[in-house]
Amino acid sequence: MLKQFLYEVLRKRSVLTLWAIGGLLPWFTFTIQSPSQVVTRAASFGVVIAAGQMLTGTVPIFMPLVVNGVGETNVEPTILPWTPQTVYAVGAQVTYAGATYQCLQAHTAQVGWEPSRTPALWQLLTNQPTPTRTLVPTAVVATATPTITPTPGGPTATPIPVGDDGWPNRVFAPYVDVMLWPTFALAQTATTTGSQYYTLAFIISGSGCDATWGGVTPLDQDFLLEDINNLRAQGGNVMVAFGGAAGVELGQACTTVTTLQAQYQAVIDKYAFTQLDFDIEGGASADAASITRRNQAIAGLQTDAISAGKPLKISYTLPVLPTGLTNDGIDLLNDAVANGVTVDVVNLMTMDYGAVAPPDQMGENAIQAATSVFSQLKTIYPAKTDAQIWVMIGITPMLGLNDVSPEVFTLSDAQAVLAFAQQNKIARLAMWSMTRDQQCPGSPSVSATCSGITQSPWDFTDIFKPFTR
Repeated sequence: MLKQFLYEVLRKRSVLTLWAIGGLLPWFTFTIQSPSQVVTRAASFGVVIAAGQMLTGTVPIFMPLVVNGVGETNVEPTILPWTPQTVYAVGAQVTYAGATYQCLQAHTAQVGWEPSRTPALWQLLTNQPTPTRTLVPTAVVATATPTITPTPGGPTATPIPVGDDGWPNRVFAPYVDVMLWPTFALAQTATTTGSQYYTLAFIISGSGCDATWGGVTPLDQDFLLEDINNLRAQGGNVMVAFGGAAGVELGQACTTVTTLQAQYQAVIDKYAFTQLDFDIEGGASADAASITRRNQAIAGLQTDAISAGKPLKISYTLPVLPTGLTNDGIDLLNDAVANGVTVDVVNLMTMDYGAVAPPDQMGENAIQAATSVFSQLKTIYPAKTDAQIWVMIGITPMLGLNDVSPEVFTLSDAQAVLAFAQQNKIARLAMWSMTRDQQCPGSPSVSATCSGITQSPWDFTDIFKPFTR
């Protein structure tokens, strides 16, 4: 019936129109046969189709079709090979290197994002039964966001004791550059790697004193909220990082402590964060007025959290040299003490040292930096024991090629840093960043999406994740 209908439309040189029940439109091929011709059409629409929206010249694979009110059953999908520069929707299936994959995030395929290299984008379906797609009549219903199914045989995370803030005592919490496209899949990556804790970068000012993701996405868009909830349901968690090297941190954009504290609190309330990270670098690290304003706002957040019986831990992520924190970093921490801030973690950016450190000893440079900061913190916090000082320290290297050439943080460097962190029982290991934990597809380069060194996907993650306990 549907073949006859399609043929009649084509014979009359009309435009084929069908109504979608609602859902996502993936890749597929359909064939129209008639006594006089065989016409093959391939659809490549990676867009969300609302219930009742009219489609032209296409037949979606995952939804029934209604033609004159009757659902038809004789359109069979064909799974096409993965192709760069193609728009894929959630649920689309492709073949690549003899295997079948299903799309987890809508995206435009690029060289280097092959299904076998990007578990955040594609789920391997090989050795799983291929579902039969049968188009049958159905009622019009709302389409729910697809649930990500863990890949059979993937890593199984061992339950880890957590405190009242939902975090382990010691944790590997790598940074995720959430403004990259495609958006990093938190819950799916946790399932794939077994690493369940992340630091989301960055919230900064959008236009004035308003908290936004990357300066462009306001809080009322619920960006990442569902993925964060899915990750927490799996036993993981996230913290948010304010600031970073680009854009304007809220402490500089908001001119009063009251308005600044309100913006920070809005972020906490939206995502139920129990840990906040403040990455203060560049010009912000020497802006004394904003440093005091920020510390006063943070102290207010902590006071309100205590009154409400809610946990709230604070970390400062600061530039460092093998000799320790810069004078600006020390001044910032002294100002925090003066304004009553409880700083739980001083996280060290062990990267981009320049000419003051050997570029081929990045692991040892990180260890020396942490040792130097230990001595500095003992001066700032004289009442704390050695163990209490060590548990205030975090270490964050930049994977592979650093911004400052020829610095390279290798897999061997990561193993050395892990051993040091475990021995001294520091608070946190992180890395910049999760999206860089794979080999570049072409010539080595400093990239947001690869390390620039020879490695397999998730090699650095696999080294660091045993630190969490």
